[in-house]
Amino acid sequence: MNNERPTKDIVTPISKQTVSIVTYVTGRDKRALRNIYLMSDISDSDRINMAQDLSWKTVVVAIDGKKDGEVDIVDSILSMNATDTAFIVKEVDRVTADLPFEEKKTN
Repeated sequence: MNNERPTKDIVTPISKQTVSIVTYVTGRDKRALRNIYLMSDISDSDRINMAQDLSWKTVVVAIDGKKDGEVDIVDSILSMNATDTAFIVKEVDRVTADLPFEEKKTN
């Protein structure tokens, strides 16, 4: 099975880091995220953090060309300026919610 998916580069607004993200999640990805929310043996806040961490690891392919393993994706995102983190969260949420990317309009 080929797990190669198309990616899109986004640039964080403050630090101007290039973040490569996949353009869609698979049914398997959605199932794994849903299963976290169904766990009953952990607190709501832990469930939310676990789901967000998994979303980031699933959608973010690389930060400035460094893939997970070369850099800790979750730690890198959490260590960014809060505006950059919020920007990445919004883009990851767009992918996991199956929303289309907004294309910048040019005149």
